[in-house]
Amino acid sequence: MSERHWARRATYALLTAPSPLIDHQTGGRTRVIDGLTFSALALNGPTFNIVAVTGTPPDRERLETLASEFFGANAPSFGVILEGDDPANAGLQAELSQRGWRIVEEEPAMILSDLQPLERTSVPAMLMVEVVKTPEELDVFFALVLEIFKLTPELLAGLATAPSALDDPRLFFLLGRTAGVPVAIALGAMVEEAVTIYGVGVRSTRRRQGFGTAMTVAAVREGIRRGATLAVLRANPLSQPLYERLGFRVVCLHRTWAFPEPEPATPLKSDGMNG
Repeated sequence: MSERHWARRATYALLTAPSPLIDHQTGGRTRVIDGLTFSALALNGPTFNIVAVTGTPPDRERLETLASEFFGANAPSFGVILEGDDPANAGLQAELSQRGWRIVEEEPAMILSDLQPLERTSVPAMLMVEVVKTPEELDVFFALVLEIFKLTPELLAGLATAPSALDDPRLFFLLGRTAGVPVAIALGAMVEEAVTIYGVGVRSTRRRQGFGTAMTVAAVREGIRRGATLAVLRANPLSQPLYERLGFRVVCLHRTWAFPEPEPATPLKSDGMNG
């Protein structure tokens, strides 16, 4: 299959299909309008109020009109995310740039289409990884999110999920412990046959011990258990080499535009992960 095919698969799982997480987040709501996927949280900023452009791009005026209707008071701070390296999006991006929009984030979308090798990948025996099952464990998970990604309590409150997420078969939260002490996290969301992986993180004192790799492998394995046949994620410069060693490959670039000025934001992603 062509790389364009895999780019579409990754973009569908990461952008087009509404994330199941949003059903359990404070103020979370999502809607597909004219082929655009709108998502909003009870937080301000272009990484929390997003329009995903994954089909035929609309003109800027139409996009802004629909965004104003969906986001309401948050409309001035919404972001637009799309495949930045897709020639089909060149016209819309040129319009955004001319109107003063700015690129606030670029992350490669990566895909792993053969999951079976990770069933045999060696991981550190000292790290015990388990699926979070209780509200108390979920609190521990998000306490680590706060520490690893250096979030403010207010930001965490807007990102954290309600305990109802534990009963959603589309979602799983992983905690990694050494000697009973929580040190690493990862989150998985099932989108049809794909497991999308987010928030792989390791405490700063326990990095470079293979725990980031172990959490990613554990997330893929849990996805397989739930029926996944491929895995997708977005990477940053620190995490991309690790994912490549596991067999993930870059299939497209997801670019986020914001106007007029981006709000300070720390999205839940892989910044705290280092091997």
